[in-house]
Amino acid sequence: EPKAAVARWAAQLAPGGRLLLEDTESIETAHPAFAEYVARVSDQLERRGQRLATGPTLAGLADASRVVTAAPAASLAAAMFRLNLGSWCADADVRERLGRALEALQGDERVGLITWRIRQAVVEPPAA
Repeated sequence: EPKAAVARWAAQLAPGGRLLLEDTESIETAHPAFAEYVARVSDQLERRGQRLATGPTLAGLADASRVVTAAPAASLAAAMFRLNLGSWCADADVRERLGRALEALQGDERVGLITWRIRQAVVEPPAA
């Protein structure tokens, strides 16, 4: 419940304090391994009532916000995804197949195979 969490955090701010938040607005990719990874993580989160991208929700809760873009080399995204794969993927066949596909990308220095849009938001304390 992002709205409730932000309200609780903002209520604890000292006078003049600010809450700075950053979360995923979107993840864009046409690469099959990255797309499968993102889709599987998103599906798992949705089954738990959560969302992969809460940035759009933050935009409506913030006093000010902006979206920034991060487009790392494919090798960096693949390494991060590969490290996390074992922590959420219980299916051994998927873990093995997707793991191999991500490992194959770890030497790929192309930029633009995956792009994150990140919402950066500022929340002021509630008026007294």
